[in-house]
Amino acid sequence: NAQRSPMSIARSVADKIINDSAFEFEIVPQVRYAGIQLINFEQVFSGKKKSVVYALSYLKSDADTTASFGFTSTGKTKVWVNDSLIFSQYEARSAEIREIAYDRFLFRDTIRIHLSKGRNKILVKSVSKSKDWFTLMAVLNEQGLSEPAVGFSVQDSMFNLPGESWVYMGPFPFSDAPPRN
Repeated sequence: NAQRSPMSIARSVADKIINDSAFEFEIVPQVRYAGIQLINFEQVFSGKKKSVVYALSYLKSDADTTASFGFTSTGKTKVWVNDSLIFSQYEARSAEIREIAYDRFLFRDTIRIHLSKGRNKILVKSVSKSKDWFTLMAVLNEQGLSEPAVGFSVQDSMFNLPGESWVYMGPFPFSDAPPRN
């Protein structure tokens, strides 16, 4: 018996596992990860080039509070909370979000916002991008973690969609004119 190399033994074990295992793919609903909201415009409006779309949700806050709001968006984007413009990005950018520690993320943009006790309307406007068209956002507490007292939902709104976090609207015609409020 000739000595087998460690690589040969590892290959044999891996081949045995692969040959004796059955793999199936299953479509599952997207779930919230670490409190980060993914607004995936590309998935919802696939193939809709040169358009403007909107996403609407409500932030439920257990108390009047000021919180950090982290954003990373790939398209031209505007965000309103309770009808006040809180964020504008006038150019398409690449996605950038980094996990700097377990469940702690560094977003491209972070701003402080006031949330009233109860429901706070959030509206996101985005102009299409050729691919990877999405917005990531999270409400963060002082430690940079997802704020547990704040949740996104369209349930108990005029849309009343249990389990859904966002309602999408569009696409609408795109214009290269400068953005307006």
